[in-house]
Amino acid sequence: MEVSSVKVREQDKTINHGRLDLARDNSVAMLVEFRLELAQYTLEVL
Repeated sequence: MEVSSVKVREQDKTINHGRLDLARDNSVAMLVEFRLELAQYTLEVL
């Protein structure tokens, strides 16, 4: 019984880690998009 619960816990860790990576990738993508929009806006203003 103990062993299986440990395995489940390890699985939860990897799942949570994956979610964290996904969230980080998403925020990076948003930052890049924001930078691009800002650059476009700046070009239009100039």
